Amino acid sequence: MSDLINLEQYKPKHHPLKKELIKHGVQNATLANYLGVSYQHATNMLNGIFPLPSRHEEKINDLLFSLAVQATGGGVAGRC
Repeated sequence: MSDLINLEQYKPKHHPLKKELIKHGVQNATLANYLGVSYQHATNMLNGIFPLPSRHEEKINDLLFSLAVQATGGGVAGRC
């Protein structure tokens, strides 16, 4: 009898930024427009089906930083 294959290891894993985007109320359609990609592509990147390119990850991090500053009412001059 052959060894059993554990398919759990092959399941896509959500990108960690997905939780932060949800926390700030950023919808996938809005993110897709912001990144200049289709809704499906944005969703697939956040769900771990497609890799998230570094250029998109940087834009998302900039967006999250801006949203965090707005949420605190802060006047932070720049990012470290």
